[in-house]
Amino acid sequence: MKLEINYSGSITEPVTYQEVKDYLRLSNDLEQTMITEMITGAREFAEEYCGRAFVAKTVTQYVSELEKEETEFDLVIGPINSITSVERIDEEGSATTLTLNSSYWLTGNKYKTIRFAQTFSTGVVTDKSYKAIYTTEADCPTIIKRSIIEIAGEMFQNRSYAPTEFDLLGSQIKMLDKYRKKMFI
Repeated sequence: MKLEINYSGSITEPVTYQEVKDYLRLSNDLEQTMITEMITGAREFAEEYCGRAFVAKTVTQYVSELEKEETEFDLVIGPINSITSVERIDEEGSATTLTLNSSYWLTGNKYKTIRFAQTFSTGVVTDKSYKAIYTTEADCPTIIKRSIIEIAGEMFQNRSYAPTEFDLLGSQIKMLDKYRKKMFI
């Protein structure tokens, strides 16, 4: 399976510049642009580490090269607020909008799996590319906000490089671990 994910729409960060400025005990606004970018970077790090969204955003997920037997795929960014559309894309690139509870079904609570019918109008599944557009919830718990503030602070203190999960303090990772999406392979 091949997966591609794109984001769109404006994003309101769950942590403000003032919160990080206060955490760092800064008295001026000379570094406002840099700190604002670090807030975004810290949130993106937290989202990637946890495998979930902490802000509302529109996600376009493309899935292709499914195995012949595969009749489902996960919407990998959650928690999901709503699904805008699901399309099947044929080999020529033409898209057919699928209908919920007819062409596809949803399973799961906050993290959804799209499950397709075994057969389509041709009697066999020959086209195996899909596009799902959905929005995520603005779900950022207080402990994650605190972690984002601390990660942004760590990035500010060590401006010469971007921290990896191994560079972060144990407390920051512990805060994120509670919200890390469990993956079973």
